[in-house]
Amino acid sequence: MNHSTPPGQHPDEDEGLDLRPIVRKLWQQKWLVLGILAASLACGAVYYLLATRWYETSVVLLPRDTKGSGGAASQLGQLGGLASLAGISVGAPVREEPLAILRSKGFARKFIEQNQLDRVIFADEWDAERGQWQAGTEEGDHDIRDAVDRFQKKILTITEDKKSGLVTISVVWKSATLAASWANLFARQINDEMRLRTQSESEGNIKYLSVEMEKSNILSIREAQGRLLESELQKLVMARGNEEFAYRVIDKAYAPKKTVKPMLMSVALLALLLGGIVAMVVVFRQELK
Repeated sequence: MNHSTPPGQHPDEDEGLDLRPIVRKLWQQKWLVLGILAASLACGAVYYLLATRWYETSVVLLPRDTKGSGGAASQLGQLGGLASLAGISVGAPVREEPLAILRSKGFARKFIEQNQLDRVIFADEWDAERGQWQAGTEEGDHDIRDAVDRFQKKILTITEDKKSGLVTISVVWKSATLAASWANLFARQINDEMRLRTQSESEGNIKYLSVEMEKSNILSIREAQGRLLESELQKLVMARGNEEFAYRVIDKAYAPKKTVKPMLMSVALLALLLGGIVAMVVVFRQELK
């Protein structure tokens, strides 16, 4: 089959887009193009100098696999079923629970309320001198649920390394000092939360076991209950005496020196890209006139 060839085009010539005419037109207007690019870079520089600085810092935690009454669990035998029915944890690791609490909305809400962070998160609308929201601000505009949503989506990030088990709490904020303070405080608060929960659970278990031991007349069951009671007492002592109960702090958060945004290189590249697009539009509009 014969194919017709357009006049002036070689049959073997590539029929793809030819950019040479575009480059030629831009070169002919090179001073205009350079002026537009320079103006775009200047706008980018102004934005970079005036934009709000955001800092990111992290605290690294190592979970403690506290087994609680693991030793007693292996000796309970038929009493293990009784302990389970009573709601007593016999040797269950608590590694997953602290991480789930860290990521929960309830814990974030408690953290925000205790430290009054809603006023910091919505600082643009809070009058610090008068200690009240600015005029024209509706009370419903600062619902705690909105503060929790913004905190978890834009400020706080929690990641876990599946291999090492390390948990990283990262905080991004406009103040480097506050970012580090919040990250360290968040880590301290999860340890306090787990300590209080374990204390409450162990105290309830100890009370239950003490009553059951008085009721039981079977020596083997009383011995098993005694071992379980001993393990609960050990958990209670650990919770009361260990500040790093659920997580051990491997690397504290410090006020960062460099910002995460805006980044100078990103701003410069974006300015050049936008300037190039504007330059092309201007040049080709002149050609069409």
